[in-house]
Amino acid sequence: MREAEIIVLDEKDDEYVRVLENFGLGRSMAKIIICLALHQECTSRQIEIITGIKSSTVSIILKKLREDKIVTGSKKAEKDAEREIMHYRLSGSMDHVLAILEERKRKETSQYIEKIKKIKSKLK
Repeated sequence: MREAEIIVLDEKDDEYVRVLENFGLGRSMAKIIICLALHQECTSRQIEIITGIKSSTVSIILKKLREDKIVTGSKKAEKDAEREIMHYRLSGSMDHVLAILEERKRKETSQYIEKIKKIKSKLK
């Protein structure tokens, strides 16, 4: 058996998670983004342990974050002659990630406002 230090998200990190939730992200997605911001690079297994999120949920969220260009992944061999494992990291700084999320929120808001305007014009 080997010993390993497990680092999990704490109360301070939970504050950051809540800020991202206020951007409209789900709690699990916010936890994964904060995890990667704090640890720079993690495997999906490490993300599961750090965040306490089930592996299937981690996989689904990582796929979505990669599609949104918030997270990138690259395969790396842990040791010589081992199979390669995907390592994930934020696509840029946390400022870059927040800018992506802010732009997404702006688009959602403007679409919402346009729908309201259409409804108002039809009610006149």
